[in-house]
Amino acid sequence: MAESSFPLACEYDARAPLTPAQLESLNQMHARCADILAIRDHRQQNSDDCYLLKWLRARDYNVDAAEHMLRNHFAWRAEFGTDKILDEGLPIDVLSRFYPNTYHGRCKDGSLLYVERTGWIDVKSLERFSSTEQIVRWHVWMQENQKAKFAEASKREGRPIEKVTSICDMTGMTMGKMNKALYAILKSLSSIDQDNYPEQLNKLFVVNAPGIINVVWNVVKPWLNPVTKSKIDIIGGSGRDKLLAFIDADQLPDFLGGACKCEGGCLPWYGEKDGSGSFLGKYLEADVPAKKFQDFPIRIEEPNSKVNWEFISRGSNIHFGVTFNPDGGAAVNVEPLKSVNSSQDIIKGEFVAPAVGTVTVRFDNSDSWFKSKSVQYKLDLTSPEPSAEALAAAVEAVSVEDDHHHDA
Repeated sequence: MAESSFPLACEYDARAPLTPAQLESLNQMHARCADILAIRDHRQQNSDDCYLLKWLRARDYNVDAAEHMLRNHFAWRAEFGTDKILDEGLPIDVLSRFYPNTYHGRCKDGSLLYVERTGWIDVKSLERFSSTEQIVRWHVWMQENQKAKFAEASKREGRPIEKVTSICDMTGMTMGKMNKALYAILKSLSSIDQDNYPEQLNKLFVVNAPGIINVVWNVVKPWLNPVTKSKIDIIGGSGRDKLLAFIDADQLPDFLGGACKCEGGCLPWYGEKDGSGSFLGKYLEADVPAKKFQDFPIRIEEPNSKVNWEFISRGSNIHFGVTFNPDGGAAVNVEPLKSVNSSQDIIKGEFVAPAVGTVTVRFDNSDSWFKSKSVQYKLDLTSPEPSAEALAAAVEAVSVEDDHHHDA
């Protein structure tokens, strides 16, 4: 048995509950993966046994499959740049404003408690103001940051803590937020988690789930392994009794039936809580360096979608412009780039895109040699809500694509 790196007096013997066959699998993993153990991330300070067992459990103690999974994980880390991602800081901070989530205390078993108000996710803004690649990178940053939280919890509990209990509150979820792009993002994130962050989910509660979630669940289930599916509990109501069986009342936010009322709210949110799917709350902020500009591309998937902008700059004016690039057509100057009196007045405008394409909003500070400029802004996109028939077609398209993928 390799010497444990867990430094606490309460030493955790991961081998105690193993069967002879499982113990033999663990010994084989030690022999095969000594090179990996020498370079792995020790921030969680768990033993090598605990570390290897995560990969073995994820592959039902099949040593060949577990080793293959682990080595693929390290290849992915090198290609993705995962080891350096925390040093870069939280990527695309705007996503945190469109995706209300937080770690909130702990569960009765010591696992971390993570809460998100899934029904308040601003799907339109996620689609329009960020790319799938940016969302994936943000998600990986969150997963890597979670390791540091596991280390803090382990020190607090006096034993290794490597799991998180998640609550997704679906209050406010509407049919308009469900589309093919969202399914594709969820599928990509699910694949990353299963392939690279195994055995971290303790339990997932999906509460206040509307009927449409059953449609989503039927699409998502095939992407998940049986162990993961067994940890997911979809509840039509608040699920208060089930939650309190896992979580003390003082750790559970009041909007989920608990007694916790954090100052400023257990989960502060910048947007309107009207379920409209548009970000209508506080301004976002962008710092535009001297001699630079910052673009905000907004993808238009439906003709006659309307883009609204509203902004103000601090201290001095800034150059501003809007262009529209229809797919397969020539670019159109909607608002020619020019200096605007944004330090004195709130600049507002709108544009109705006549075709599918990309609207790009630009804040330009190229004429400044030394001084950066701060812009507070709001951007919004209004498009027709999809019909029930369109939603069903999107779900069917994803299901067909997934079937073709498996057949291949």
